[in-house]
Amino acid sequence: MKKILILLMSMGLLLCGCSSNPSETSQPEESVEPTKEPIAYSDPIYIMTTRDSGIETLDDLEGKTLAIQTLYDKESSEYALDMLGDMEVELYESEYYQEIPDLINEGKIDAWVISEGPNSLMYDYRHDYVPEDYVVIVEGRMPIYEEEEIDEAILNNDLLNKPFAVMLTGIDERVDPSNYQAGRNDVNILMGVNPELKHVTTISFPRDSYIKNVCTGGTDKLTHFGINGTECIKDSIGDLLDIDVEYFVQVSFSSFIDLIDSLGGVKVDVPLDMCMDQDSHRDVSQPYCLSKGEDQLLYGEWALALARNRKYDGLYNGDYGRIRNQALIVNGIMERIAENPFLLVWAGLDWKADTLAYHNFDANAQDIAALFNLARSFYDGYTVDNYFIVNNGDMTESGMSIGRIPESSLEIAKLKMQYVLTGEMDQENPYYNDAIVGYVTAGAGNYDDKYMGEEYCLQGDCQLTR
Repeated sequence: MKKILILLMSMGLLLCGCSSNPSETSQPEESVEPTKEPIAYSDPIYIMTTRDSGIETLDDLEGKTLAIQTLYDKESSEYALDMLGDMEVELYESEYYQEIPDLINEGKIDAWVISEGPNSLMYDYRHDYVPEDYVVIVEGRMPIYEEEEIDEAILNNDLLNKPFAVMLTGIDERVDPSNYQAGRNDVNILMGVNPELKHVTTISFPRDSYIKNVCTGGTDKLTHFGINGTECIKDSIGDLLDIDVEYFVQVSFSSFIDLIDSLGGVKVDVPLDMCMDQDSHRDVSQPYCLSKGEDQLLYGEWALALARNRKYDGLYNGDYGRIRNQALIVNGIMERIAENPFLLVWAGLDWKADTLAYHNFDANAQDIAALFNLARSFYDGYTVDNYFIVNNGDMTESGMSIGRIPESSLEIAKLKMQYVLTGEMDQENPYYNDAIVGYVTAGAGNYDDKYMGEEYCLQGDCQLTR
């Protein structure tokens, strides 16, 4: 089973990336009461430079330019500045650790602040970051004097304690980017979360799925529903599966790219050799080409191309293959956050709020704070089940190409959502044996292997299909 962490794309609080491991590292003077003993220390906080910079001690930093973090590792930078005391240095405010190699190469900084977790992660994010090229000038650990207190209103929030469903959609950016709440929805993934079961189910819908639009009363392709607004997508999927979908999160092309790049890329197992033109520019003259292989790091434009393209040679069943790759990327995002929870912080900052995502979580009701505390609890032990709605290709009387959902696929989806939202599944249903098999996707695959992935039993014993 894979560990999983749900990412609901544009929500946040500033988190402190601290560990509970005490250290004997000497500490600078603190402003707290001298008689009060720390209960723990943070991960190591470093001031680093390049090996050939000529900077060997703190004194050598006088008059130099130091990069500090202004977002998710802000507290580490503030602590490092305390270590400098009254020394005069120029400060360069950096947003992400993955910017640092570029800042070094461009000669904009002489040194930077970084904490141990992100220090090891920067190489993970940047293939051109070579740790051996850099040295530590000074190391410290930030003392922690008391346990973080969580507001009781947050602890009592339903999102921390009860199952819920959220509709994740991605829209075509060719609409007005200032009003992307209304546009064609290319990506449609229903996510169910059960904090008690520690389980997440995703149901991926092909964009051509031909279903009822509850806002218009007519039947149409799912990809058209976003034109009527995000609520129509959410409510129509809820109506189709006979459940209440209360929440939605919607992103555009640019916000998706921004999300992936802000995380330093995501790692995916690329399912087959592919050249893709469906990036945000649709540049067919210079397609994005990937080779089949495990654990490949994709940045924003590459991840978008993989998520959108359904026409490259060898892809299994066009749009059906594409939704498998979309789930592959969603899982990659969740894996990235599960491994590095501090990365969540950037998502909810004010300067991103209007461009990253459109959602209906209530900040005033402590929803966003509750989601972050839920995310912390997801780090260990969560399982994920990805299911892909099947479409049978057909044509309407007017000649429009559509995908009709067979009863079997719809019933399996209903049973899987029943399980994640209630903890139970109707064993009398004729599709129970199919629905009880959980699936962790590994991508679309090709015409020969159809798809790759891991299967497991959601509960009890079941007959795996492969």
